[in-house]
Amino acid sequence: MLKYLLLAAAAGVAAFSSAPKLWEEGIPNENPHERKFITVDPDGSMCVDPYLVPRGAVPPFDEIPPTGINGSRYYTCTADPPPANIAYYEAGDPTSTTKIIFTHGSPSRAHIWRYFTKDICHLGHCIMADNVGFGDSDKPPVRYGVIDMCQYFTAYVDAVAPDAEKIIFVAHDWGAMMTFDYAAKHKDKVIALTMFEGFAVGWPEVPNSIDGQYYSLVAGAEGERLVIEENFWLNLIQLGSNRPLPQELLDIYYAPWQTEDSRWPI
Repeated sequence: MLKYLLLAAAAGVAAFSSAPKLWEEGIPNENPHERKFITVDPDGSMCVDPYLVPRGAVPPFDEIPPTGINGSRYYTCTADPPPANIAYYEAGDPTSTTKIIFTHGSPSRAHIWRYFTKDICHLGHCIMADNVGFGDSDKPPVRYGVIDMCQYFTAYVDAVAPDAEKIIFVAHDWGAMMTFDYAAKHKDKVIALTMFEGFAVGWPEVPNSIDGQYYSLVAGAEGERLVIEENFWLNLIQLGSNRPLPQELLDIYYAPWQTEDSRWPI
């Protein structure tokens, strides 16, 4: 087990230690990996919440009652989630039964991993996907809460890596929550997980953390308005960067969110 934990740590360190060099050289904006699609069909078994959201309905945030799971609306899920096409990219040896799966957060896309893989994929088969609702993946009419995202993620991993004997996750932000869920339920496969900026506490602790004021802003009606009407999350990309981002790169990240209706997954 220690060997695999070190392997995951090496994957994470290799990815992020290569970043300064890439910034200095200038990262090409194009993705060197071929885009592919796979259809996933979540079974809906995770959705045991008493306040189910019917298929096709995406009610305003404040109209969803707090759920019985930690009292949070973020755990409200969609009954009978529909199939969706997931966009993904591969690198390394596809015949390897060691799968290194990169998972992005919100409001990002798999594009962020495009050059981090070059120092890692000799260790196994690397797979990077646009999460459901993000990037070039479908945006099915679901609530996009924690359970919905985990259901689609589980279906995606099972579909894209059916022969996996060992899975290593490299995850960011919301991607970490999805990998935590998968790892807890697949202890026989997941040998290691490395993540950054992920939630490692139960939801009730988050509002009282150092980020409490931030989450108070985004977790209500005003937060929903900022995200949907003003594209709040995407506008944070430039503020969070330590260098000016070229417009052609910003265009790639803004592309999936051109209309208010398209921003529900964020």
